[in-house]
Amino acid sequence: MRTTRVLTAVGLAALIAGPAFAQQSPPGLDWRRIRTERFNVIFPARITSDAQRVANTLEHIYGPVSKTLKGPEKPVDVVLMNQVAEANGFVAMAPRRTVWFSTPPQGTGLSGEWYQLLAVHEMRHVVQNDRLRRGFIRLAWLLSGEFGQSAMSHLLVPSWFWEGDAVGIETALSTTGRGRMPRFDLDIRALLLDGRRYSYYKALHRSYRDWYPSHYPLGYFLTTYVRRHHGAGTWDRVLGRTAWWGFHPFSFSRALRKHTGASAAGTYERAMDELTGLWQAQQEGLATTPLRVLPGQSRSDIWTNYSYPHPLPDGSVLASKVGLADPPTLVRLHPDGRQERLRQYSSLGGFRAGGGIAAWNRRTPDPRWGFRSYSDIMVLEIDSGRTRQLTRKARLFAPAPSPDGARLAAVEFGPDRRCHLVLLETATGAEQARFPAPDGVFWRRPAWSEDGRHIAVVRQDEAGNTLERIDAADGRGEIVLPHTHDVIGWPVFRGPYLLFDSPRSGIDNIHAVHLASGARYRVTSRPLAATRAAVAGDSLLFQEYTVDGYRIAAMALDPAAWTPAEQVEDRKVRYFEPLIDQEHGGPLSMDIPPRSWPVSDYRPLANLLKVHSWSFSTLPPLHSLTLTSRDLLDLSSMSGGVEYNSNESAFSALGGLRLAAWYPVLSVGGRWGERASEYEIDGEKTSDKWTEKSLLLGAQLPLDFSRGPWRSFVQMGAGVEWTDISGQAIELYPPDADGLWDGNGNGRFAPLTYRLALGRLRQPASRDLAPPWGQRLQLALRHTPLAGDYDGTLLSGRLVFRFPGLAAHHSLRLDGGYEWQDPSADDALPYRFASELPFVRGYGYRFHRRFLQGGANYALPLLYPDWNLGALVYVKRLKVNLFYDYGRGEDDSLPARVYQSAGGELTADFHPFSLPIPLDMGVRCAYRFEEEDSRCEAVVNLQ
Repeated sequence: MRTTRVLTAVGLAALIAGPAFAQQSPPGLDWRRIRTERFNVIFPARITSDAQRVANTLEHIYGPVSKTLKGPEKPVDVVLMNQVAEANGFVAMAPRRTVWFSTPPQGTGLSGEWYQLLAVHEMRHVVQNDRLRRGFIRLAWLLSGEFGQSAMSHLLVPSWFWEGDAVGIETALSTTGRGRMPRFDLDIRALLLDGRRYSYYKALHRSYRDWYPSHYPLGYFLTTYVRRHHGAGTWDRVLGRTAWWGFHPFSFSRALRKHTGASAAGTYERAMDELTGLWQAQQEGLATTPLRVLPGQSRSDIWTNYSYPHPLPDGSVLASKVGLADPPTLVRLHPDGRQERLRQYSSLGGFRAGGGIAAWNRRTPDPRWGFRSYSDIMVLEIDSGRTRQLTRKARLFAPAPSPDGARLAAVEFGPDRRCHLVLLETATGAEQARFPAPDGVFWRRPAWSEDGRHIAVVRQDEAGNTLERIDAADGRGEIVLPHTHDVIGWPVFRGPYLLFDSPRSGIDNIHAVHLASGARYRVTSRPLAATRAAVAGDSLLFQEYTVDGYRIAAMALDPAAWTPAEQVEDRKVRYFEPLIDQEHGGPLSMDIPPRSWPVSDYRPLANLLKVHSWSFSTLPPLHSLTLTSRDLLDLSSMSGGVEYNSNESAFSALGGLRLAAWYPVLSVGGRWGERASEYEIDGEKTSDKWTEKSLLLGAQLPLDFSRGPWRSFVQMGAGVEWTDISGQAIELYPPDADGLWDGNGNGRFAPLTYRLALGRLRQPASRDLAPPWGQRLQLALRHTPLAGDYDGTLLSGRLVFRFPGLAAHHSLRLDGGYEWQDPSADDALPYRFASELPFVRGYGYRFHRRFLQGGANYALPLLYPDWNLGALVYVKRLKVNLFYDYGRGEDDSLPARVYQSAGGELTADFHPFSLPIPLDMGVRCAYRFEEEDSRCEAVVNLQ
């Protein structure tokens, strides 16, 4: 049987193979749908009232959100997910939709009603995508559908525009957008005031050497600068020219220069000039309060945050440490300057401590369903170092220990979108009390009073944000602060006062309210930010931001020195103000008419087909047309098409389907077609035609057992491939002596495959080249027990260990594997499966029945150059990998063959042509011990 059969099986496997996707909601949800004039809202029946509000909100904001960019061309699919414990929302193409998670954030980075913020921000992304479907990008859509449009759009338009423009719109149309928050611009403000203005390309691609914030604040300032100086319609013109001239790799920057007189890099410089002047003016004449920096905080040229200070009885301070060189870690800062590392942790929003314990909530994923997760409480006993998980499959956030450590207060927000304040026993996790929030109220950041009788929370409702004091015995609440649209947070009791974070002056600082009189004061006045208060006797601990990150500081806690709120000067920099007039003329009213839309059932399995992309491929001699489908709930992925072989004048049909609606992910794929070829036999030309049919069936089970800083997974899979070739007539080769060779190649091939992969990796720091600790086991069995003309067996196993290196960010990897193949020929033709193990570097692959493999790699960063040649290339990091590989191959009746090599790889992480995703490429040189020679070759690593 010829290799045609093998190639057919490989091509079929590639059609539907790959890692099993697990981003689905669990089965059993009752899905419903609301259709409006412009939107198709899909949601679980449990949140029907929310879906009605979302539908009305979307219709209400449609005009304002698309005023300066043309609105969506066709109805928009909106999927509401209520099983996820994280706060998020996104717009995706292929298929075109926006997905919203129903849980609002506990942190203070966002404020306002959650669905309204998502509606404005995510709808602006939809508008951006639709507006770019012009010119060359429209051609990409015509050739490849939504996938082609999305890929081309994100290659041409930098990430800072997408998010910056959306943040600008949310700021102009609301009273709580991020452009109004000093915390949002804190990093860039600190850098510019310190004279550290990095190049545009360093700001765009970021750095391993120096900290730069994400593309959100960068994009907000650049898009806003253009609108401030060139008008509201400028971005529509820039996007239009970018789309029409999309065949040029720098069409966005060229379009920006055409309409504003400055390229992307030039716009960045102009915007930074303007912002530097505004923020320098903000600092003029600012009186600051004194402070004392706590010892034990290692300072260097590496950006590091020390945050969430909590005093301990022995005078030490518990804090969180994270930075370019450190993953999130709990540390203890001792008065003598020692820093004690307690444990690495993962939190959805910091931690609180009291009564000898620290508590935080961490994400717990569902093992199978990516769109279901939980938020469970973790408790650390500070003196013993013991950590335990207090809850299982909960939706509890921002836990706060009581002063004696016996109880915890936490905010619960369930799939029904109802908010409760829950009191738990710290020892057992048993629920002591549950207080429901009033309708339309969301609570954040609970904190206990010093006597344990009250709990303060940040309250968000339709009037804005405020502080509320709740009686821990009966749940009765009292508003203690007038409502505001400012983002306030982190309440802390101190005698008759309640301390909290506030941006009222235009700079985030700690404020206080007198609980009896309502009088308000500013407690700290620091130039950048002072937040997250904690009381230690007569001292106030807090985190102060500097250009090198947050540091823990202390000052005297003296109410007589506090500044009354009415005497605090307003120093807000309202960079967004021109956008308000360009858009709606003021915050968009959310007094939305409560229209009731018809609700219908949505049956996921009846809506699996949603063709979103297509591809025309012409790579002679093969010419193909393929259609791709993926449903809105990610339950299925389908592809199908036809292929024409111009050399053979033959057509084939192919298709594949993956179903992820149940616990295993099921796959089926097929290919059927005619084949033809011409031969010269005994000097005469002749032709032959035959039929090839292939089928693949598979099942995969992707399981996620990640907990805290550890990513743990189990992946299991099994499949069968079947290929049949029939109809060949010409015998090119005679049978062998045993009559086993079918010269015309007709026959069947039906291998079965089983795979198992187990892995556990610890979260690395930003600078780490690899996870510092980890293990991975891979097992595979492939054989041919079914009737067929080929026979073979492969059994393969590989084990990989990762360890920290000798210095920070170095990585040691040890791996070994063994593979056994038996291409049996007793009753059929022998078949050799492709090897599952990496071969010794420096050698080409050679087949062996038994192969033992092992190796060691030591990787280390060499340099962080942050070097660019204009927009052509930006180099972020140079690194070296030293390796030793060993291999031993054995075959029947032949001497064993040993392979050994050692050498190094010099590679670079770099962005060519301002592409958003870095490449990792370089050169590898290996010395081959047995051959006593060296070989060098190019190497490309996947990020």
